[in-house]
Parts: sequence; structure tokens; C-alpha cells
Amino acid sequence: MLTVGQLKNKNFLLLEDSRVSRRSIYEYLEKHGATVDMYENLDRQNEFLGRTYDYAILDLQLGNTSTINLIPLLKSVNSKLRIIVETAAPNQLKEHPESAALVDYLIEKPVTDSKLEKAIISSLYQPLKGKHVLIVEDARVSLNALVRIVLRLGGIPHAYTSLFEKEAILKINYDFALLDLLLRKDDTLEFIKELRDNNPNLSIFVVSSTPALLQSRPEIMSEVSYIFQKPVNDKIIERHLIRSVEQPFSDRRTVPRKSGDAGGNLWIALWNHDLNKPDLFESPHLVDISNMGLSFQSRMQYAPGDQLLMWLLHRSKRIADSWLELRGIIRWTQHVTDEFGEKTTRYGVSIDPEISRDFNELQQIVPRILES
Repeated sequence: MLTVGQLKNKNFLLLEDSRVSRRSIYEYLEKHGATVDMYENLDRQNEFLGRTYDYAILDLQLGNTSTINLIPLLKSVNSKLRIIVETAAPNQLKEHPESAALVDYLIEKPVTDSKLEKAIISSLYQPLKGKHVLIVEDARVSLNALVRIVLRLGGIPHAYTSLFEKEAILKINYDFALLDLLLRKDDTLEFIKELRDNNPNLSIFVVSSTPALLQSRPEIMSEVSYIFQKPVNDKIIERHLIRSVEQPFSDRRTVPRKSGDAGGNLWIALWNHDLNKPDLFESPHLVDISNMGLSFQSRMQYAPGDQLLMWLLHRSKRIADSWLELRGIIRWTQHVTDEFGEKTTRYGVSIDPEISRDFNELQQIVPRILES
């Protein structure tokens, strides 16, 4: 909830042709300490484009005039500007993907104080403030979308459409990397290894229309924090970037597996039809995909009922590298505090044999996993 004066020193541009809505939004912003410049049309466009704002609230349709082409102009003046769009026809933005990619928040009319407050609070939170984020994507629309996400979260984007300047790229110490897996002219897979060698603590995120390509390169996959399936979903990427800051990743390269301790990992629950009860085991190497995002042995927290698509990789002297594709549902969570006060969450995942492609193979491999 916004408090009185919380928007002090924040400058707003308000473009709204409805006198009632304009007055209502103005009074709300002024009450919370903001400075507001109001316009009802684009007649004085050069005037407000010559000023610097923290926020712009735009009615997408001012009478017979659309403000859709104004969005990139405003961003070109100030890349850190937060743009909130209000409209009665949200689908209108889909016809202009490049402008839509620059919008930070969409409010469907009628505009209320609660909708406006939610939009502003969402943009006030900047978990990536001061963080350097490498973005490599050769599709311009996708690149703009990723840059916008990073800016909205307060990060410092370093954007490239290729690896032509690879030597210069590797000289910077990044906190995060967002990489297109399939660049037209460059090998992203080998670049991931170079990035990791250059910065062992870097969180690497991959964007791909064919994430299964990584299955053939497990040594590369183990360096990736998440894979996002194209087309990119902004909110899902935001969620995982935020979680990576608030709940840092823990993988088995730095935190060895302890017998009987999930350590924040997932437990697989296989239903034993003979005993009519679930058999639980912890995977030594578990990759889980949730809501289109993929994590490598993370400490993310899921809720009971969440559905997961899991790729299981097991390695041992007796079993060759084996990938299994499974679908499951979180049945329970258990919060555990160890003797040092570290909190972890254990998860019970029920595998659904009807929709899990490799369920039969998993039934055969589980006993060998437990033996090893």
C-alpha cells in the first residue's frame, strides 16, 4: 500500500482526455507526493518530450488519436521511464509488439485507485538495482523485451545482437546473463562455458524455442540456472529473476548432496501399487521445469498442486547418462530448519504415469538410483 508522500520527488506525465479520470488520477498522485504534468491531447508533444519523467500514464486512445507511437519516443528520451498504459481494448497492443514491449504495466479501464496503486507499487520494486545483466538475443523485438524487463527491475542491461564483440563482453563482471540459445551466426553453447569460466558465480538464463538441445550437452546444462521457452513470457522471466535475487541458487557443485537431506531439492514420489503407498527418493541430479521456466537444483519454493515437467538425469558407474521426461504434481511441502538455523523446503512430487512419457523406465531405474 502506498503511503502519503511515498512518491515525493517522482515526476509523472499524465495523458488523459477524460476530465473526470484526469482529475481523479491527478488527485491520487498529488496526495502521495508526486509532481504531475497533465495533458489532454498531443498538441504540446514537443513540450513534454523535452522533459524528464519517472512515470508516464498514457490513455492509449485520446479521442481519435492513438498514443501507441508515442511510447517508443518517450523511451528514447529516457530509457528508465516507467510507462503505464490505460485502455478499454488491451488487445490493441498486440497489433504493435514493439511498442507493447516497452510498456511496464497495463491497466484495463475503468481506472481505479487500487489498479493505479498496484501498477505503481509493481514498478517501485527494483530487486536488480545495481546489478549488471548481459543480454544476447538476435531477434530485435525479443531483445527489446528483455531489456525492458531488466530496466523495470532496476538492473543495468548490456545488450548485444551477436557475439561479435565477445572479447569485450567477457571483460565485464556480470551478475546475470540472458542468452538466446540459437543465435544465427554464433555458438551460444560454447559461449556459456566461457562465461562460466570467467565468472563462476554468474546466474545464466537461456531463452530458446528448442530447450531439448541442451539434453545432449549435460555439461553445459549444468551451468544454466533456467531455460525459458519461447515465446518469452515477461512475467515468468521477472518472477525467476526476482527469485534468483531473493532465494539464491544452490546446486551440487558448491553444496554436495547429503544422504537423506533434500537440501531444498525435490523428492520424487512414485506410487507403489503393491503396498498402496508412495515411495520417496531424492534425485542426485534433478532438473525441474515449472511454468515454462527451468531451474537446475534451485531453492525455489512451490505450492502444493503446482504442476511440474521434470527432466531427470542420473549418472553412475553402472548406469550410463540417462534423461527421463516426467510430469508431476506437488503433493506436500515440508519446511525444515537445520542445527545452523538454515531453512530449506522439501517437496513431495507425485508422478502421473498417464502423462509421463518415461514413467516405465523410471520404475526400472529408481531401485538402481537408491542402490547407488
